[in-house]
Amino acid sequence: MSGAWDPRKRAAWMQRTRADRTRRDRAWRRANPDKARAIGRAYREKLARERPAIVVARRHRGYWNNPRVHREKARRSADLARTKLLELLGPWCGFCGEADDAVLQVDHRIPVGNRHGGVASLWQRVRRGVETPHNLHVLCANDHARKTRVESTLWRVSEAKARIHTEEEAAA
Repeated sequence: MSGAWDPRKRAAWMQRTRADRTRRDRAWRRANPDKARAIGRAYREKLARERPAIVVARRHRGYWNNPRVHREKARRSADLARTKLLELLGPWCGFCGEADDAVLQVDHRIPVGNRHGGVASLWQRVRRGVETPHNLHVLCANDHARKTRVESTLWRVSEAKARIHTEEEAAA
């Protein structure tokens, strides 16, 4: 559609019943899925830029109406993602060989901090190609805790060394 609507056409359009408008809109969306997707995306981006509070409210509205359903959905999503990651990486611990599915966890070989939002978002990043499976491995809960403890100790030591080095430079 280019240009403004003719006022008579607009008035006629508004006179139609809501159901008729909905039916026509759905038919147009089925006939033009790419255009409909682009229009919807542009609308959501504009709304997010101009009125972010509305976006946040819409995002959380469904959760507060029925939080149990949303928690179940998130749990199913995480379980499915975990299953797919275990299929991709192998169903056993990379350190001790434990194969009990109940204790296996997916871990980063090179630590990335706490920037990822759980197994489901990790799987989404792997699918999109943002996260490479080469940086992931499967560990049992014990080995994962041991590795994390060692990493955090090394991080604290390196932070302390950097702080001492900075204090020595400032004193000199």
